[in-house]
Amino acid sequence: MTKEDKAAIYLVFTVPAVIFVFAFLFYTCWHAYVENTVLKGSTGLAFSGKVDSLYCDQNTKTLVLETGFLYRLYDEWEDLVEKGDSLVKVSGSLELMVYKKDQSSLTLNYLELAKARNWNLNW
Repeated sequence: MTKEDKAAIYLVFTVPAVIFVFAFLFYTCWHAYVENTVLKGSTGLAFSGKVDSLYCDQNTKTLVLETGFLYRLYDEWEDLVEKGDSLVKVSGSLELMVYKKDQSSLTLNYLELAKARNWNLNW
């Protein structure tokens, strides 16, 4: 076996393995970073208002409150909120209160959502 053959074999087997390891590490770290950023961003979010209308944009249900505020719902929550419901999200909280038009209410919890989605929480 010549020196060139050894180099070719080295490149064929080693380089893809190294690329795979780096891609896996990047995906794992980036995925956890995005999940934590989304959850921390939800903590600082504050809004309230009545759902005036809703529409689907890129397979995501978006609510338009009477105040003009747009709020995209997570897939797991899409069937729980409808036109005429009132929403309250307090800054510093991980809960979204939904006051239904039939006078009932429910609490949607971002932390429970994150756990159900198996997010890697680092805080």
